[in-house]
Amino acid sequence: MMDYYSQYPGPTRDGAVREIHAKIDRSGKKEWLKKYVVFYVDDEISKYGGLGSQTGWAVRVETSIWNNILYKENLYRKVKQILYLMRARKA
Repeated sequence: MMDYYSQYPGPTRDGAVREIHAKIDRSGKKEWLKKYVVFYVDDEISKYGGLGSQTGWAVRVETSIWNNILYKENLYRKVKQILYLMRARKA
């Protein structure tokens, strides 16, 4: 069934940004992650020339952008934890 959707184009740049923003809201992630969405969408467009078909968007591109956002969140969490430990040692 997903193969049927490969005939339809994926979302536009703005549509992709709105979809990822909505996904961030639904999952309860921090608001500051939204500022990176445009960067990651533009990165995908510059790499591949577009966001692909509807199937490509759902299977590959959206997943890639979401994984980049989760990586950014985990990196922030680790840095915050390291800084906390460094401050605790000084005290």
